[in-house]
Amino acid sequence: CALDGVGGWIEILIDSGLMTKELIKHIASNYDSGSFENLHDLLDKSVRMTKAKGSTTCVMAKLEDSCMSTCNLGDSGYLLLRPSSTHTSVVYKSVSQQHYFNCPF
Repeated sequence: CALDGVGGWIEILIDSGLMTKELIKHIASNYDSGSFENLHDLLDKSVRMTKAKGSTTCVMAKLEDSCMSTCNLGDSGYLLLRPSSTHTSVVYKSVSQQHYFNCPF
């Protein structure tokens, strides 16, 4: 799981880093308890528990039984790479989710 607080909040004196720190604690706790159906549900439940103001991007991936599931919210993203002895190829690239620069969905 990777979070990146949205920096624009500082303009109204809100430290989005506090929000991301609280959110990641809820994600870890909910993950450890197993009280979620999928990564989207995990993120949704954890966000609902978070009281600090701000917003963040979030990228999560889970590998289980040779199957990878992902959850990507905001303008962060991920690549799935396949290395070989001669080169590395991009197998998948997530789509950036933003209205415009520094304003993710």
